[in-house]
Amino acid sequence: MKNIFVAALVLFLASCSSTKYTAKENTGNFEKLNAGKAYVFFHENDLKTNMEITSVEKDSIIGLKNKNRIALAKNTIWEVRRNNTAGTVILVGSLVGAAILIGVFFNAAGDIGKVFGHTVAVQ
Repeated sequence: MKNIFVAALVLFLASCSSTKYTAKENTGNFEKLNAGKAYVFFHENDLKTNMEITSVEKDSIIGLKNKNRIALAKNTIWEVRRNNTAGTVILVGSLVGAAILIGVFFNAAGDIGKVFGHTVAVQ
């Protein structure tokens, strides 16, 4: 049961980012990227760069990382993702709430079973 919960948690957390660009599907088409928003760029030699875009130029994407100006060449970018922090917080909160409710349910079922002379096997 614990393994299933951990696997589901990893899957849900990984799905809290949306892919805005992949080199296989959108070669050279960076129209979904907007200035003023933060993205995660995967580029040359599996490097990962988090930055807020300030402008999209003809051959590069310019942005800020830790208040430093960075330019990434478009031809080296193979994937761009946008994190959804609010979605992650809501999802994790829901999972924790569900786990608490399940625990309360089993405790209540055990107490009700004791009243009626039955036992509930909880491991």
